Amino acid sequence: MERAVAARYQSALGDFSVPNQHRILQYRALLAARHSTAGTLAAVVRTLNALRRQVTGACQRALTKDLTQTTAQDIVACITTAQAAGLAPSTINTTLGLLTAFFAHLRDEGQIMQQPVRRRHRLLTPTVLPTPMPDADLVAFFQVIDSVCIGTPGTIRRTRSKMMAAICGCFCPARQSARGGVLAGHRGLHPAAAPGAPRGDHDQPPPQCPQTLL
Repeated sequence: MERAVAARYQSALGDFSVPNQHRILQYRALLAARHSTAGTLAAVVRTLNALRRQVTGACQRALTKDLTQTTAQDIVACITTAQAAGLAPSTINTTLGLLTAFFAHLRDEGQIMQQPVRRRHRLLTPTVLPTPMPDADLVAFFQVIDSVCIGTPGTIRRTRSKMMAAICGCFCPARQSARGGVLAGHRGLHPAAAPGAPRGDHDQPPPQCPQTLL
């Protein structure tokens, strides 16, 4: 079985030294024993090949011969090359995650003393903001909720109001006034009449959510 696996990856690992091939195949066997997907197993081999290619000169020769000689500077060179190629930060972080796991395995095996992939190497990724939900989608959403809700009509109405308040808060930042004001808006009350509502002027009631849902 091991010979079949080695033959399968021979072409992909052919540029590495024999000791490196043994290290990679041993790690691959460990992942397979943990039921990692075939995609993950293939990604590990691709990532290590990419690391070897993305360094140059003496560093490339050193890693081709012995991956335990990988340094933090080699990881920086790998990141720089990936950025120059236009890869997204999330893709680069995924690569760093694969490298981190591989070198953690080598450290557990006593083959290296220090992890070359550091926390500072990870790149910042853009924060994805919530997308506003159209009113028609909200109507359809609550129709599904109503079809599976169990309880009295009053309980269902209260549950729906709480869910609508949460959705308005998450997806409609402009509607994030006082909590009491939002809940009061769903009940058709003036914010000042809501329990616990702050005292003061309330000339403008908070924006209302679609009345067809209430």
